[in-house]
Amino acid sequence: MKLYKYLLLVALLTACGNEEKEVAQKAELKNQITLNDTQIKNAGITEGFVEKKKIGFTINASGAIDIAPQYRVSICPKMGGFVKSISLIEGTHVSKNQVLVTLEHPDFIQIQQDYLEVVAKLPYLQEEMERQKLLVDQEAGSMKSLQLAKSEWAVYNAKKTGLKEKIELLGINVSKLNNGSIQKTVSITSPMDGYVSSVTATIGSYVEPSQQLLEVIDTKHCHAELRVFEKDIPKMKIGQQVELKVTSTDKIIIAKIGLIGREIGEDQTVGVHCELEKNEEVLLPGTYLNAFIKATDTEAYCIPTKAVVEMDGKKVVFAKTKSENGLSTFEPFEIEILSEDEDYFAFTIKGNKRKIEDKLVLNGAYDILSQFVIQEGNE
Repeated sequence: MKLYKYLLLVALLTACGNEEKEVAQKAELKNQITLNDTQIKNAGITEGFVEKKKIGFTINASGAIDIAPQYRVSICPKMGGFVKSISLIEGTHVSKNQVLVTLEHPDFIQIQQDYLEVVAKLPYLQEEMERQKLLVDQEAGSMKSLQLAKSEWAVYNAKKTGLKEKIELLGINVSKLNNGSIQKTVSITSPMDGYVSSVTATIGSYVEPSQQLLEVIDTKHCHAELRVFEKDIPKMKIGQQVELKVTSTDKIIIAKIGLIGREIGEDQTVGVHCELEKNEEVLLPGTYLNAFIKATDTEAYCIPTKAVVEMDGKKVVFAKTKSENGLSTFEPFEIEILSEDEDYFAFTIKGNKRKIEDKLVLNGAYDILSQFVIQEGNE
């Protein structure tokens, strides 16, 4: 009885094993096709070795329009104050030296008052220093008193210089101030022609010296910042032509590579700076782009375009893997297309099941593909 149970168990395991093998063989057969010599001849299927050719590479990349730092200005106050007036919105064109924001604060008045007090006292200190010098020369005064007079004059003169610089930094006219005209408000002007890209200030709010009130950009100096995969960098050089396509339109913009980054990012890409051939008013900072970089001709393994077909959403080529008794078996191998011209694809074979130096089907790939379709329809 025990022997019977053992033989029964072995039989069941053997049957299961055979069934699994049969399923695996069927799955494998779906990925190959067998043709006879007549079918191969009628379809004109031929094999051969691919050769290395010089082929122009087009590198695909993505990026966005940006502006160099010197043409993007954050407008911040030099001293804290309350916003008295601002009449700009995003997109407003401004000219150089145009008033953007007006601020007010008691400190603005105080610093001008301090300056005028120092200016008023300096003549007295100057005269006192000269008087002490005269007394020393006449041996009627002490050197210590002269040194104190000189020191006090120097301190106030330094205060005058410092206050004058601060006042000029605020944009207050020192000449008018010297005539006794104290300004209650301070005007912040634009350092260049451009457009207001953002406004964060509101009337009546208090703003700190480091707080951005608004930003002005000069869109005449746009450029493209691209991210290119590390593997494509050796194919690139300064001056190469780049075609930029704005994703929202079909417009093609021509640019040239100006700088190539020297640091690889976490996503294995390198930054590439491109200069536009001419200013495009339709481009704004942040505009997303697709880029096509015309790389120099490179030698690579190339296969005729007619030898490449699409199968299950993948680009494949065919190769004969078995031949006997007038029957030949062909299998598809997925490839990666590196570049293309009118007649050839530069490519590599994915995986390690087939080497690029082995024979491949160069003519009749579509006929082989049609047999796969017929086979699937009969199943």
